[in-house]
Amino acid sequence: MTEQPAGIGHNEPPDEAELLQAELEATTKDIAKRIDELVAGAGRVPDIKDEDTAAKVTTLMGQIQKASKDLEAMRREARQPLNQKLGHIKEFFDGLSFRLAKAKGYAQPKQTAWLKQKEEERRAKEAEARKKIEEAAAKGDHDAVAKTVDVAQALAEPIRQRDDYGQTTSLRKRWTFEENEGEFDKIPHAYLKLDSAKVRKAISAGVREIPGLTIFQVESAVTRTGADE
Repeated sequence: MTEQPAGIGHNEPPDEAELLQAELEATTKDIAKRIDELVAGAGRVPDIKDEDTAAKVTTLMGQIQKASKDLEAMRREARQPLNQKLGHIKEFFDGLSFRLAKAKGYAQPKQTAWLKQKEEERRAKEAEARKKIEEAAAKGDHDAVAKTVDVAQALAEPIRQRDDYGQTTSLRKRWTFEENEGEFDKIPHAYLKLDSAKVRKAISAGVREIPGLTIFQVESAVTRTGADE
């Protein structure tokens, strides 16, 4: 039987994702096998009705917990080179971004001031044109009204600065906020976010009553390995 010729690209080396997958599978081969054994064993656990079975389940849970810790240690080790690389990448690009922000900080305030000045001039001219419309309308000079309306409509458009490359800059207006000093208690609760970490810390310290919250106890089996003692 004649073999089909290999397709285009069959000689290309595997990509980085494939290489990483192969490396991870190789380094976790033993623990992956152990995890499969633990999953199979846990699936066979019966309802506990005697001390002997309970002890065996405790042993199994300890093995699962140890495997979980071992797996997490391997994950951290595998991520370490990547984390170092990502940290370096972030630091490098943050430095460049800081320089861009510095450049923007030099130019943008001056550009904003200029646009605000032009916007004020536009509003003044628009107000003057509308005043002329009212005066012409009062005199019944409809031709003057029609001419001045066109001018007023053109002046109603916001100021846009255009350059030779097709870019435009306009004065953007947006609402924002800042906290009034000493008035935090006046902010409606709907705008405040619950600090879950602080609540858990308080509960761990023994707090059992917090207005607006229900503090309750949840029970679940916890197995400690010998290393935890």
